[in-house]
Amino acid sequence: ATKAVREYLRSKNIYYVLREYHQQTNLDFSCGRTCERIIQILIGDEDHTLETDNFLELSVPDHLREKFQDIDRKEEEENKINE
Repeated sequence: ATKAVREYLRSKNIYYVLREYHQQTNLDFSCGRTCERIIQILIGDEDHTLETDNFLELSVPDHLREKFQDIDRKEEEENKINE
């Protein structure tokens, strides 16, 4: 979650490893979703206006947190239906 670790992972080209891992056909839904999130963080632009370099320390408004949790629940339900 810290900038130093994100930069380290980028320097080791971990994106390519995660991309290949994510393409496995028997990948568990939660593992696949986690890979997608990590990949988005690694390929995303760094926002230099953030108050912290650690994403775990970011303050997320409650209404957005609830929205993200709803999205996660819907994706998990859709995955269960498609299994």
